Amino acid sequence: MRRGRTATLSVPQFRALVLIESAPAPSLSRVAGHVGLALPSATALVAGLVERRPDPADRRRVTLALTEAGCRVVRAARRARLAGQGG
Repeated sequence: MRRGRTATLSVPQFRALVLIESAPAPSLSRVAGHVGLALPSATALVAGLVERRPDPADRRRVTLALTEAGCRVVRAARRARLAGQGG
């Protein structure tokens, strides 16, 4: 699992960002559960790499999406992982 990280990206951050990238409009609660953290810790984990968006179907719900910086970090982590696997 450590192969998916870069010098500045932890394994929980990588897991959280990949979930946000691949899941349809995940909530912070879903991300926190996925990485096994409390909500405040999950907020800090993805700070600066995601943006909050209101859910048009439910005004009480907020969803997460990667920022451009978050997309760059995920791409770099994937490239590093592939390079580490020799491919």
